[in-house]
Amino acid sequence: MFGGMIRYELRKAMPFYAPIMIIMIGYVLFRGRPLRGDDPMIMAMAIAQGWILSWAIFRDPENTRPFIFSRPFSRRRLFLVRWTSGLLIQAIGLAIIFLILITGLRSWLQIRLGSLYHPRVRWLELEALPSIGLFSILSYEVGMFFKLRAEVSPYRPKGLVRGIVQGLAIGLTALLLLDLFWGFVLSPWRIGLPIEIPPIPGGNPFPLIYIAVVSVLATVASILCYERMEVEG
Repeated sequence: MFGGMIRYELRKAMPFYAPIMIIMIGYVLFRGRPLRGDDPMIMAMAIAQGWILSWAIFRDPENTRPFIFSRPFSRRRLFLVRWTSGLLIQAIGLAIIFLILITGLRSWLQIRLGSLYHPRVRWLELEALPSIGLFSILSYEVGMFFKLRAEVSPYRPKGLVRGIVQGLAIGLTALLLLDLFWGFVLSPWRIGLPIEIPPIPGGNPFPLIYIAVVSVLATVASILCYERMEVEG
């Protein structure tokens, strides 16, 4: 049953996740200049990926919530199934990008397109992977919390208005997190460093600590919201 629920969540989210993933793969393959961890487009797509997943995973289309909540599982277990599904989808997407880079597919294509950088920068471009993963997780966790918090709010709007308000709140918060993450966690470690040094050095623990704290707090708060959600018939 647990595996079946995971598959259901994956099928529900993939129509929304696949387009942003295709766009990201296209960008990775055809970007003419070397990929970097501080590429604004990579950051923006990672944030969009996390936000879309948080909305797609925790939505109940066509009034399916009463049926799902009637299953013989606790609210907490249902939440963990959905939360894990979102993380799994992000891991799959990151693995695809990793394979594109590690197998040399991007480098091969860039050489065919006359790139002046490849194959010399092939391995340096792996620095983009941490940014994709970290910004996606940040956006996913924060987006999840805001969506579930809106569901239990006594002042929540209805219908299309609710969707617009949730989208704006999640988007603005994601941008705020990006600004905080870039300004206080990553940028100080870039000052005075050679350009070939990745923006997230392996010896710098602060990005991972930042991600871990936000993720834990958002997950715990989201569980509390999920356990208090109403079932509308």
